[in-house]
Amino acid sequence: MHGVLPAALCPTGSTVGHNAALHDGHQGAKPSPISHNADMSARTDGLPEAPPPPTTLQDTVHDIERLLSQVTFPLDTIDAAPARDVTQRVRHQLDNYIAPRLSDEHAPLLTVVGGSTGAGKSTLINSMLGTHVTAASALRPTTRTPVLVCRPEDDAWFTYGAVLPGLGRAHVERSVEERPQPSTNPPAEPNHGPQLRIVTSERLPGGIALLDAPDIDSLVQANRAMATQLLDAADMWVFVTTAARYADAIPWDALRAAHARNVHVVIVLNRIDRGETSVLGDLTRLLEEHGMGHTPIIAVHEATLTDGFLSEEAIAPLSRHLTRTATTDHIRQHVIATTRDGSLEHLAAQLGDIAAALDTQLHVHRHLHDIVTAKFDSARHDVLDHLNNGAALRAEVLSSWQDIVGTGRFMRNIEQRMNATRDLVASMALRRGRSATVQEKATQSIATITLSAAQTAAHNTWFALYHDPAGQALTLRPELAHASPDLADHLGQHMRQWQDSLRELLLSTGGRRRTTARILAVGTNTLGAALIVVVFASTGGLTGTEITIAGGTALVAQRLLESVFGTEAVRQLASTAGKDLSDRITAVLAREEQRFLTPLTEYATPPNLPIQLRHAATTLRTTMARTSPTNTNKPSQTPHHPPGALRGATFSPPIDDHTTPTPTGHTEGGRFHRLLQQMRKIGGGER
Repeated sequence: MHGVLPAALCPTGSTVGHNAALHDGHQGAKPSPISHNADMSARTDGLPEAPPPPTTLQDTVHDIERLLSQVTFPLDTIDAAPARDVTQRVRHQLDNYIAPRLSDEHAPLLTVVGGSTGAGKSTLINSMLGTHVTAASALRPTTRTPVLVCRPEDDAWFTYGAVLPGLGRAHVERSVEERPQPSTNPPAEPNHGPQLRIVTSERLPGGIALLDAPDIDSLVQANRAMATQLLDAADMWVFVTTAARYADAIPWDALRAAHARNVHVVIVLNRIDRGETSVLGDLTRLLEEHGMGHTPIIAVHEATLTDGFLSEEAIAPLSRHLTRTATTDHIRQHVIATTRDGSLEHLAAQLGDIAAALDTQLHVHRHLHDIVTAKFDSARHDVLDHLNNGAALRAEVLSSWQDIVGTGRFMRNIEQRMNATRDLVASMALRRGRSATVQEKATQSIATITLSAAQTAAHNTWFALYHDPAGQALTLRPELAHASPDLADHLGQHMRQWQDSLRELLLSTGGRRRTTARILAVGTNTLGAALIVVVFASTGGLTGTEITIAGGTALVAQRLLESVFGTEAVRQLASTAGKDLSDRITAVLAREEQRFLTPLTEYATPPNLPIQLRHAATTLRTTMARTSPTNTNKPSQTPHHPPGALRGATFSPPIDDHTTPTPTGHTEGGRFHRLLQQMRKIGGGER
């Protein structure tokens, strides 16, 4: 036996191949603590008991809201930014539209009037009501605070109900008919959060509310965000544009989003010249190209304002459309049901998109975890390799051991002197004081090797994360690029504890009285030094004179220990001591590794959340197919809505009146409609 090498210190597997696989995040990677199974979808251990399956759409939506409250995208993956936007918009839509609408299907139909900058939205609303409820001027943006107009009996629903819960309420106590005409200057913004001004009006038909939204393409980002939020809360969207703005990109993005949710949309082409057909034809073409060919288009001709109002003739087509929608129960319920069901179906699809983005978060988190563990696994292998190849027994340690075992002549005669154990023991006893030096230098060498490996691992890990876009958040703490400031002290404490454990191991191995006497005669320090030499002596990594010295010193140390304990006991001593040291080195490096892994847990995603979201989407579709959204706590019949009509709704047009579309997309008579049909035939035939 020459240079006993305990198996506990031997690295397992191919270090290079293993680490390469870890770095690349491929097979062979050490699993992330968030998932210990290769197939995450199969992980079910330790999951909380699943809640009972939802029975109504409201239960299903509540379950979806609970799941979405857990959704975050902390890692900057390639799809994180759009996924954050989608998730935020889904949450807003659940809060602002889906949950309130499911709670009462007979609540007023919320019609949001939105569109391009300067399109004349506020003027249209004021003209239909015959009074100034919202500011209209040349100053842009005019509409800063959204204004909601409802009938007095619907006031409580919008003031205290669940619609747009994130907005404060700035309520106007009196009906607009009692208010003096306001200044055309925009109202002052409140000093606290977003507000919704609520105005009541007897002139509004029952069962409908109008909401004047900020410009969808406003230069003010807060206004654009508000407009999007309000449009997501709409049962019906009246999109107002002009001949100069109808083809702008931003409004079309909003139109496509509304079409994806199957929201009922009415397009108002405002301030169009009489006899103009090319703009309307081009707008129709664009709608058909985007799959919205049945969207009603209402043309409002350019006209002079009187006291800030359009004439009844100009506003009549839009007023008739909205009045008929509000007062005809089956049309009104059809609009509500179409938008509601389309929004729920779109929600189910978006849950799948969110789940896919969460899958990316899990994959990248696991990859970042593997980067960290790969670097520190490599460090552990390097330290153990250095100990196994004799690097811990460099010249200083060997020289100190030589001071114990004697001169070169002693080395040449050691075989003869081994037969006289008592002489050897006496000789070694004289050198007890020097044994502590061997242990100290050996442990210093081990600590130096470990400290260097930990420093390299920290440096390499930090830079690997820095060059990974998703891992850069972890590098905001530059101290992680270096080993812990107290690592040297921590290592020194472990090395002293290891030396103490060697002494305890030697004394516990003595057992018999005779062996104990020999231990005391030689000294635990000397035997401890010999055990260290036996554990680490090897010709691997040594050159020249060191080979001769290491070989001889290992033989002397081994024979000395065998003379006290016996051959088999020495093997067990070396194995136990080596494993103890390996465990301590692993613990020290794990502590350094944890400096990266602990903050990484802050970026973790619940591993089962994508599965739960997909299951919720399936449940939503299933529930939609078998469950009526009717609230059983509400009357089953459609409530009575007070009669009423918007200004211009009863205006009798001349025989060649322009088109008055209905909610189904068809139009009623008139030369304009016939002209449009002829244009479609000329442009490419009936579609």
